[in-house]
Amino acid sequence: MGERFVLTVGEECAVCELLDAQAPSIARRFAEHLPIESFAIHAKFAGGEMIVMLPFYADPENEILTVSQGDIAYFPDMQTLCLFYGDVVPFGKVSVFARVVENLRGVRRIAERLQETVSVSVRAARV
Repeated sequence: MGERFVLTVGEECAVCELLDAQAPSIARRFAEHLPIESFAIHAKFAGGEMIVMLPFYADPENEILTVSQGDIAYFPDMQTLCLFYGDVVPFGKVSVFARVVENLRGVRRIAERLQETVSVSVRAARV
Protein backbone atom coordinates (compact mmCIF):
# COMPACT_ATOMS: atom_id res chain seq x y z
CA MET A 1 0.00 0.00 0.00
CA GLY A 2 1.38 3.40 -1.01
CA GLU A 3 1.38 6.67 0.87
CA ARG A 4 -2.01 8.31 1.19
CA PHE A 5 -2.91 11.93 0.65
CA VAL A 6 -6.08 14.00 0.85
CA LEU A 7 -7.27 15.77 -2.28
CA THR A 8 -9.65 18.61 -1.42
CA VAL A 9 -11.67 19.78 -4.41
CA GLY A 10 -13.92 22.68 -3.48
CA GLU A 11 -15.76 21.48 -0.38
CA GLU A 12 -15.21 17.74 -0.98
CA CYS A 13 -12.27 15.68 0.30
CA ALA A 14 -11.10 12.40 -1.22
CA VAL A 15 -8.51 10.05 0.22
CA CYS A 16 -6.06 8.93 -2.45
CA GLU A 17 -3.21 6.45 -2.57
CA LEU A 18 0.08 6.83 -4.44
CA LEU A 19 0.96 3.90 -6.71
CA ASP A 20 4.64 3.71 -5.78
CA ALA A 21 5.21 0.37 -7.52
CA GLN A 22 3.62 1.42 -10.83
CA ALA A 23 5.00 4.97 -11.11
CA PRO A 24 7.75 5.46 -8.52
CA SER A 25 9.32 8.62 -9.99
CA ILE A 26 6.06 10.53 -10.45
CA ALA A 27 4.69 9.40 -7.08
CA ARG A 28 7.93 10.58 -5.41
CA ARG A 29 7.88 13.96 -7.22
CA PHE A 30 4.24 14.48 -6.26
CA ALA A 31 4.90 13.59 -2.59
CA GLU A 32 7.95 15.90 -2.48
CA HIS A 33 5.76 18.86 -3.48
CA LEU A 34 2.98 18.30 -0.92
CA PRO A 35 1.12 20.33 0.09
CA ILE A 36 0.07 21.53 -3.35
CA GLU A 37 -2.32 24.46 -3.79
CA SER A 38 -3.81 24.74 -7.26
CA PHE A 39 -7.05 24.84 -9.20
CA ALA A 40 -9.08 22.41 -11.28
CA ILE A 41 -10.93 22.76 -14.53
CA HIS A 42 -13.05 20.27 -16.41
CA ALA A 43 -11.58 18.53 -19.44
CA LYS A 44 -14.09 19.73 -21.99
CA PHE A 45 -13.71 17.06 -24.67
CA ALA A 46 -12.42 13.88 -23.02
CA GLY A 47 -15.48 13.10 -20.88
CA GLY A 48 -15.43 12.49 -17.11
CA GLU A 49 -12.09 14.10 -16.37
CA MET A 50 -10.98 16.94 -14.14
CA ILE A 51 -7.50 18.42 -14.57
CA VAL A 52 -5.30 20.20 -12.02
CA MET A 53 -2.19 22.25 -12.74
CA LEU A 54 0.92 20.91 -10.97
CA PRO A 55 4.08 22.76 -9.87
CA PHE A 56 6.57 20.23 -11.22
CA TYR A 57 7.63 18.35 -14.32
CA ALA A 58 8.30 14.59 -14.47
CA ASP A 59 9.07 12.17 -17.26
CA PRO A 60 6.26 9.77 -18.23
CA GLU A 61 6.08 6.27 -16.75
CA ASN A 62 3.36 3.62 -16.45
CA GLU A 63 1.71 5.15 -19.53
CA ILE A 64 -1.66 3.79 -20.56
CA LEU A 65 -4.51 4.73 -22.89
CA THR A 66 -7.34 3.03 -20.98
CA VAL A 67 -8.16 4.46 -17.56
CA SER A 68 -10.67 3.57 -14.85
CA GLN A 69 -12.88 5.75 -12.68
CA GLY A 70 -10.81 6.90 -9.71
CA ASP A 71 -7.47 6.77 -11.54
CA ILE A 72 -5.20 9.78 -11.08
CA ALA A 73 -2.66 10.32 -13.82
CA TYR A 74 0.05 12.75 -14.82
CA PHE A 75 0.00 14.25 -18.31
CA PRO A 76 3.51 15.59 -18.93
CA ASP A 77 2.65 17.58 -22.07
CA MET A 78 0.45 19.89 -20.01
CA GLN A 79 2.06 19.36 -16.56
CA THR A 80 -1.29 18.35 -15.09
CA LEU A 81 -2.89 15.87 -12.77
CA CYS A 82 -5.83 14.15 -14.46
CA LEU A 83 -8.53 12.75 -12.19
CA PHE A 84 -10.85 10.40 -14.06
CA TYR A 85 -14.27 10.29 -12.40
CA GLY A 86 -16.47 8.91 -15.18
CA ASP A 87 -16.45 7.55 -18.70
CA VAL A 88 -13.51 9.04 -20.52
CA VAL A 89 -11.29 8.60 -23.52
CA PRO A 90 -7.91 10.31 -22.91
CA PHE A 91 -6.42 12.22 -25.85
CA GLY A 92 -3.13 10.42 -25.37
CA LYS A 93 -1.20 8.24 -23.02
CA VAL A 94 -1.20 9.27 -19.37
CA SER A 95 1.00 8.14 -16.47
CA VAL A 96 -1.24 6.67 -13.74
CA PHE A 97 0.43 7.35 -10.38
CA ALA A 98 -2.39 7.39 -7.80
CA ARG A 99 -5.96 6.26 -7.17
CA VAL A 100 -8.94 7.67 -5.25
CA VAL A 101 -9.77 5.19 -2.49
CA GLU A 102 -12.47 7.16 -0.61
CA ASN A 103 -15.16 9.63 -1.73
CA LEU A 104 -14.90 9.55 -5.50
CA ARG A 105 -18.65 10.27 -5.50
CA GLY A 106 -18.14 13.63 -3.73
CA VAL A 107 -15.32 14.70 -6.02
CA ARG A 108 -17.39 13.64 -9.02
CA ARG A 109 -20.22 15.93 -7.89
CA ILE A 110 -17.82 18.91 -7.83
CA ALA A 111 -16.15 17.90 -11.11
CA GLU A 112 -19.51 17.69 -12.89
CA ARG A 113 -20.31 21.23 -11.73
CA LEU A 114 -17.03 22.38 -13.31
CA GLN A 115 -18.64 21.88 -16.71
CA GLU A 116 -20.64 25.03 -15.99
CA THR A 117 -18.10 27.08 -14.03
CA VAL A 118 -14.55 28.25 -14.64
CA SER A 119 -12.53 26.54 -11.91
CA VAL A 120 -12.44 25.35 -8.31
CA SER A 121 -9.67 25.40 -5.73
CA VAL A 122 -7.72 22.20 -5.09
CA ARG A 123 -5.38 21.24 -2.27
CA ALA A 124 -3.37 18.03 -2.02
CA ALA A 125 -1.83 17.30 1.39
CA ARG A 126 -0.56 14.40 3.44
CA VAL A 127 -3.13 12.55 5.53
